[in-house]
This record gives sequence, structure tokens and C-alpha cells, in this order.
Amino acid sequence: MKKVENDIYKTNDLTLATVLSLAFPFTMDKSNPRKVVFEFERSEPLQECVDKFWRGELTVEPLRFAGQTKMLKTRIYSET
Repeated sequence: MKKVENDIYKTNDLTLATVLSLAFPFTMDKSNPRKVVFEFERSEPLQECVDKFWRGELTVEPLRFAGQTKMLKTRIYSET
């Protein structure tokens, strides 16, 4: 079943994508060679996390955040 565009939350912000990917499954759209777009299934918990991120109300364990960022960068620069 194909997801409707409104059912997908998209961001190209690596920091936000890192935080969200710690708790939510995602896919990456690498069709534009200059910009990767991270796509998450839209849900109330996801939106709450996004809102808290932008309000500066989230805390993330630093080593876990650093490891997740490294993993995302590896996936960004991989061939597939």
C-alpha cells in the first residue's frame, strides 16, 4: 500500500532526523544528489517529538546521539 504524501513527515535537517531516528523508523530519499530527505510515518508521537525538538525540550544521551549521527552519515554516503 502506497503512503499518501500527508502521511509522511519529511525533513532534511540531519540533527532532527538523528533524534527522530532513535525512536521512529525512517526511509531516505536520495534522488536529489545535493540533498537527502528523511521520511518518517506521520503520527501523534512523532509530531510531539518534533515539537519538543524545536522548543528545545528534548534530551538525548550524547554517545547514542553521536553514534546515530555517524550511522545516518554512513547511509547517506553509501551507494544504496
